[in-house]
Amino acid sequence: MKRYEELAPLSREHNRALLLARNARRAAGTGDPRRIREAWEALACAFRDEMRAHFATEERLVLTLLTELGEHDLAERLWREHRAMARNIGDPALWTRDRLAVLADVLHEHVRVEERRVFPLVQRHGSPALLAALADHPDAGDAATERRSAD
Repeated sequence: MKRYEELAPLSREHNRALLLARNARRAAGTGDPRRIREAWEALACAFRDEMRAHFATEERLVLTLLTELGEHDLAERLWREHRAMARNIGDPALWTRDRLAVLADVLHEHVRVEERRVFPLVQRHGSPALLAALADHPDAGDAATERRSAD
């Protein structure tokens, strides 16, 4: 199914999240403390600049739709994963090699589920108002590019 343009900002952020997950997995695999720390710092930066707003948009709009469609378990799973990722990324005391590897896997699978299961449901059942609200989600990657261009 071709992705609706209204979901493009979230899908672009998903692509960046997949790159973060891949880099985190690789860093964890090296066992190099410097690379592990850099991967955690990249995740923390992405969370601050992009993921927090992304999660909020999904929770406000997408998880509400899933609940209305009776997809309670899926909505709960995604919400729990958002909370777990935020908790782990937000607490440097938890920044270990093992947690980085697990987080990389969770982030990767989370994005895949949203792209393959959730977004098709949104496209089939989302109201025009919901799709318009999703289209208004600011694409943090575009904003970051604009900030760099202005410097």
